[in-house]
Amino acid sequence: MTYSSEVQQPARPNPDVRVVQNPLLSLEGDVAATRQIIDEQPGPVVLVGHSYGGAVITEAGRHEKVAALGYIAAYASRRLSGASGLRPA
Repeated sequence: MTYSSEVQQPARPNPDVRVVQNPLLSLEGDVAATRQIIDEQPGPVVLVGHSYGGAVITEAGRHEKVAALGYIAAYASRRLSGASGLRPA
């Protein structure tokens, strides 16, 4: 499933928006795909994750270029534990 077609450009003309299409093979693979996009950016990055993407941005957010994380109905898991590390409250 891809959300790229659902992403709209921001109302402000200046932000440079990139959408990472996670390969969904493993948490580590998804983090690597996200870090690759971060590496390509010229300046600070804000990562936003929805649902499982929250686990991805939690780990990828350790990158030196990441200025902030945004969680939208997302899981915030322990480092590299992914959704399998979640337990009911």
